[in-house]
This record gives sequence, structure tokens and C-alpha cells, in this order.
Amino acid sequence: MRNHRIFSGVIAFSIGITLLMPPSVVNAIGWPIYGNWGGPGWSGGSNGNKAPCDVMDAAFMRHDIKYEQVKGLWSRLSLLQRARAVALADQELVNEVSAINPETLRVTSKCKDLPKSKGVRNDTINYFRPKAKQNQEVARMIQTGECKDAVVSLYGNSACIRKTIVLGKRR
Repeated sequence: MRNHRIFSGVIAFSIGITLLMPPSVVNAIGWPIYGNWGGPGWSGGSNGNKAPCDVMDAAFMRHDIKYEQVKGLWSRLSLLQRARAVALADQELVNEVSAINPETLRVTSKCKDLPKSKGVRNDTINYFRPKAKQNQEVARMIQTGECKDAVVSLYGNSACIRKTIVLGKRR
């Protein structure tokens, strides 16, 4: 029989995601924008009703729509559901953007931002892949009971803030 001493305490548990986004066109807070839907606060372009200009912009549009749907349900979702929903939206964006061939995009795109499309594609993958994994990990920790309280964020880092710790084991 094993005896475990279990303690709950406040622990800052966060996978810090720092990303420098190099494309030349950025919005007021320094994030890149692409087409009519790529970038925070850039859903549908400046007036909010423009169609996507290529397949990557369409992926950004679908991601924005999913975020809006999650935001609409936010107060009714549990922490676990929030973490899973954000992780799913982000992972779907990564999957879509990863599948885009930059050379095909170069031929078919109608975006004026096309010269920076490869950089935006890579930056999107490099930002949202770890963010999705972080939300998946927070969801796993909530589901297994390792995490007693969490902060789940659409736009920033999610984190387990009160974690259950096993301090010692005796046989």
C-alpha cells in the first residue's frame, strides 16, 4: 500500500510563448495582418465585411468565426470545455495553414500581402501550434485532477494556477 501526501497550492504553471513576428505589415499592437482576416482585430479587414482573398485568408476567417462562437458561449462553458474549444480552434488553423503550399498560394492568391505570405504562414504555425498544445495540456490537467483552477485565454497564454502536488511517496 502506498501513502501519498497530496497538497494543493498556488503554482504559476505556464508555458511561456514568446514570438517575434517579422512580416512588414502589422496592426497597431505590433501583430502582423494578412489579407482580410489574418491578425488580431482584423476580421474581415478594416470594415469587417470583406471576403477572404485566398485559401490562407479563408483559414484565418474560419478561425476567427470559431473564436467568436467560443466567446459567445464563454460564460456557459466549464474551464475544461474552454481549454478544449480554444485548443481545437487553434489546432484546426495550424492543420489548415500547414497544408497550404506556398508556391500554389503564390499562383492563386489575390491578396495584396502575398509577398509576405510564406512568413505569415510560418509565423502562424509557430505561434498557434504551441498555444494549442498548451491548451490541450491545461485541459488534460483539469480532466485528470492535476489542475484545480486555471486561466484559459483565447488571446494569451492559458495556465494551471492551482495544481495538486504529490510531495512524497512511501511504500
